[in-house]
Amino acid sequence: MKKILTTIMLLLLFLFSAVIITVTSTSEKTPIEELQLQKLQQRINSSGFHYKVAKNWITGLTPEELSQLTGYRPPKPPVGALPPNVSFRSFRTIDAGAVQRSTLRLTTGMPSAYDAMALGYVTPVKNQHTCGSCWLFAAIADIESDVAIADSTQSDFSEQEAGDCNIWNRFCNGGNSRISTNYLTKKGVGNESCHPYVAHGTACYNCSIIKNVDNWRVITGSSGETQIEKIKAAILNYGPVYSTMYAGDPGFHAYDSGVYEYWGTDEPNHAIQIIGWNDSLPHSKGSGAWLIKNSWGTDWGAHGPYPGCAWVAYGAANIGDYTSAITSCNDGGIQLYYHDEYGWMGYCCGMGTNTAWGAVRFIPAQSGQLRSVDFWAVDDNMQYEIMICDNISESSPYTFSNQLGYQNGTTEEVGYYSVSLSTPITVVKGDDFIVQIKFTTSGYNFPIPIDFIPPGDEYYSDWDAGGSGESYVSANGETFTKLSIGGSLTDIGIRARVSPEECLGNCYSSTNCTGSIIATNVPCYECINGNGGAAGGKSWHRSSQGHDWCFNDCPACCDGTDNDGDSHIDYPADEGCACCYDYTETEDTAVPCIPELPSFLLLSIGLLLLMFMGYLYQHLHQYRRDG
Repeated sequence: MKKILTTIMLLLLFLFSAVIITVTSTSEKTPIEELQLQKLQQRINSSGFHYKVAKNWITGLTPEELSQLTGYRPPKPPVGALPPNVSFRSFRTIDAGAVQRSTLRLTTGMPSAYDAMALGYVTPVKNQHTCGSCWLFAAIADIESDVAIADSTQSDFSEQEAGDCNIWNRFCNGGNSRISTNYLTKKGVGNESCHPYVAHGTACYNCSIIKNVDNWRVITGSSGETQIEKIKAAILNYGPVYSTMYAGDPGFHAYDSGVYEYWGTDEPNHAIQIIGWNDSLPHSKGSGAWLIKNSWGTDWGAHGPYPGCAWVAYGAANIGDYTSAITSCNDGGIQLYYHDEYGWMGYCCGMGTNTAWGAVRFIPAQSGQLRSVDFWAVDDNMQYEIMICDNISESSPYTFSNQLGYQNGTTEEVGYYSVSLSTPITVVKGDDFIVQIKFTTSGYNFPIPIDFIPPGDEYYSDWDAGGSGESYVSANGETFTKLSIGGSLTDIGIRARVSPEECLGNCYSSTNCTGSIIATNVPCYECINGNGGAAGGKSWHRSSQGHDWCFNDCPACCDGTDNDGDSHIDYPADEGCACCYDYTETEDTAVPCIPELPSFLLLSIGLLLLMFMGYLYQHLHQYRRDG
């Protein structure tokens, strides 16, 4: 018994000692943190800076955990020599050119202050936690703002999905806007509820795409800290922008309020969103500051302009470098054909002058309408001429023939462009087509964007050198060769957007679909003007499988308009509907639809059977009663 009591006493003594040690260590830790913050604030004040620091969840992180907060990786030029026909598009060159040539539609009378948060163009602050995913949060914030402006809707899109489904597989290891934009143009964004954020890589959920990016612009390069007016103009023209800054300073980790300053030369390592500015806010080098949205939660910057946001002095911490903007997006539902799986990481090829031709061959997986051509633009004020061809010769040197369409124009900034065709082109499943573009820059001799990373690049080690063999280049626009760099087939950053197959048919000169065919593979509304009336005695007959009716007037679901105002051409999701235009549409009972003949017959037969069964039952019952 005495041994048991002794053991219990020793155990209690041990537990009491542990509590004392824990309390002591905790009580000692807090004054040390407070003392460090006091010294940090004194150093800030003695430097003539005007911001306050305070304890937050970040100030308690270890150095290793702190390093995981900053995941922006700026595009780096190659270490070794490149093949003679390949160049890396320097961001310093982009800065120099943009100042002289691109105005970004600068507005007169630039406001001295602007706040997109107050206008409802900014979504709530999120928290990336100890994961280097700031580059994803800034990108998703960009598209959320774009949707807020265009649709007057606050969205919450999934950073986790954009990271887990990205071919670069970077996530917490860091990335940049080119990597995120490549994913957002190829795929798009799903809702946060589909794939919630967990601060580490998981599996791709293949969430339903809510928005797909179709236009993106590079605003500044590595000298963006000096491009203040240009960034302001971009915010006014495009909305809040993706940008970067250096965020390794303890003062930024502990930021609580005021105008943050850091005047070291460290290059950016953190992606944020610039959502406004104020020219009158004072700092040690003058006045003026950017309003930024961070992704470190609302505990950070708790007493700033908004919790989780901060003021950063113009030019401080290299803020403004590598600024870009999503300029438009769509609702998805359109098939994007491409071979440049990894997108454009800054590498370009040329044929010795500032003009070169690039072409890409596509084989559509389904019939539809080619409505726009996408490409990466390597220069601002670059002229482009798009030509769609139907045929390609069998061997090199390759030639293209049977032109189907043409479009031309000029880029405004470096970036990603989706150019709508004035006249959509019908493409047929399995029947190839070629998109050819003549690029003419303002002096840069490598006009063609390519999916290429040189050997030995450690950061982009995920890149797969295998090309599709469907990309072609030319110096004269007449004869082409397959693009090969260093003996490996390489792909060009040219893409094609094809809408789902419409309800296509033949247009006849008579009213009974027996006269001469005056147009093939056209929707009903292009044959017959308007819904509910024949035009010039014409008729239309669906060419694909389905009903066997001849139309003199189009059913409502075939009139080529958006009757219910949901941004989709109407397609009631009814198997009995005579049309099939937009597969993303849902049933719309407000829009009448003509049932197919088989459906009508089956319904009629069913009703007749029911009537007959009722008749038999009545007479049998009468027979038994009489018998």
